[in-house]
This record gives sequence, structure tokens and C-alpha cells, in this order.
Amino acid sequence: MHWIEHLQNPQALSRLYKVVPELDRVELTRLELDRDGPTLLLTIVLPRFPDRPPGRWMRSGFNTATLRLRLFAVSSYLQSGWQTENTVRVEMSRTGESISLTAVGERMKLEIICGFIDVAGVAGYFRVE
Repeated sequence: MHWIEHLQNPQALSRLYKVVPELDRVELTRLELDRDGPTLLLTIVLPRFPDRPPGRWMRSGFNTATLRLRLFAVSSYLQSGWQTENTVRVEMSRTGESISLTAVGERMKLEIICGFIDVAGVAGYFRVE
């Protein structure tokens, strides 16, 4: 099962990409925990620029995009490591009513169990190479 099939609103990405990229070797830039829900917001720099970006992204010179994933009903959260650069592979799987999300890289590891996940936003981003 492709990771976007675990999302409540996969069309937020499928309208931008002909083929939504895997979340392999992506940069995790922000984690925000909130007791309400409880929820967790992850910000990820996507590995490539969308095939069908909004015109304003093109005019602004963006060369990639950031994805904000919101995880609801978080029941388990384990993290080790956090650096200024967190390159990870993100994987999702379903077990019963829960979704497991893992993000594993050389410098950090996340293991999260939640009830559901949605796209909180996708924004144009300029990455200096």
C-alpha cells in the first residue's frame, strides 16, 4: 500500500504530482506536539518538485515543496535523536484501527501510532543546493 493511501485527503498531493514520490531520503524539519487530540504535526521537505505546481510557485522560483502531515489521536510517540539536518525514510502501515508511522535516519528515529493522518498543507519551498 502506497503511503498516501493512509491519508484522509490524498488528493492534496495527487493533484500536484502525477506520481506521488516515496518519502525516502526526505528531510524532516519540524515536529510539533499538541495535547489537544493529541496531535503531532510533521514538516517534511519533499524529494522533488511537483509536476503540476501552482503558478505562483513557479513565479516565486521554488524548486521543491514542504509537506505538513497532521497525525491525530496519537497513542504512542517514541523519538531518539534530533539534529539540524534530519534525513529520514518515512513509512506507514495500518494495524487494525491504528496507523503506524516510522521515520528512520542516521541521526534520528521516530515511531508513532495514531488514529488517522491528513495533509495539513503543502507549500512551495526554495532549497539551496
